[in-house]
Amino acid sequence: MSGEVTGPGTLTITSGSRAVEGSTAAFQRFFKIGDKLKVVNPGTPGTIVEKTITAITDDDNLLVDSEFNFTGSSIVYLIPSYIYVRPDGFY
Repeated sequence: MSGEVTGPGTLTITSGSRAVEGSTAAFQRFFKIGDKLKVVNPGTPGTIVEKTITAITDDDNLLVDSEFNFTGSSIVYLIPSYIYVRPDGFY
């Protein structure tokens, strides 16, 4: 079973930039290069913007494949959540 949950910390994104700055975001724990970063667009509530991660500098800085078209701080992002179930139905 899998889904997505809100990641720890928050993000700051600047329009026209590929850089994502986190605050206690733990990027290296949850992502690797090539993964999708999903962020909630603060200007259009309920809209999720998806970008491909191209570089991770540290736990609070990464780059994505294309520029963002909005600016915001305290932005929420999503991380994958998995529950591995054994064949007997327990986890």
